[in-house]
Amino acid sequence: MQLMGRAIWFYGGEDFPVLQAIYPDLRNRFPDEEGFDNTFERPLMQSGAQMRKVEDDFWASTNPKSSLFDWMFPDPPHTGVYISKAVHTGTEPVTYVSHDEEDGAWQFLGDTMIESGGVLVCLHHPIDNDPTLKVFADLPIGWWAERKQPGDLWIRCKHEPEDVSE
Repeated sequence: MQLMGRAIWFYGGEDFPVLQAIYPDLRNRFPDEEGFDNTFERPLMQSGAQMRKVEDDFWASTNPKSSLFDWMFPDPPHTGVYISKAVHTGTEPVTYVSHDEEDGAWQFLGDTMIESGGVLVCLHHPIDNDPTLKVFADLPIGWWAERKQPGDLWIRCKHEPEDVSE
């Protein structure tokens, strides 16, 4: 019933009628049908309905402590990015960020770089864990940045093309 917050306030409780419209995706499939395009998913308003990604994102976007509150990256927050296992577990801070030229992929790595193994997560996760990473919303494709430790200035550099003549 979180989505009905204003109505609960207005009516002074949870006893009021609600009509929910459910729309199909562009191929006329509804949410419970196979192949439904989840980008058309809408929150369910009946009591006891579990929160889904769309509701979680909605509430996160209203929370100033969430990276979704003031999302500035050109890529959506659920874009897959690579982070080192050491960064993922919190044993190392992010000291290297890359916005790869080949495919526009993002990497957030620590000092052990890839030796610690890699993990694929949503772009907003490293930003949620370290809000100072918001400074990379304007990092162009084909650029990378590094720092020695948290609090140090980031040094940004353009990836140089590999010399394939040798």
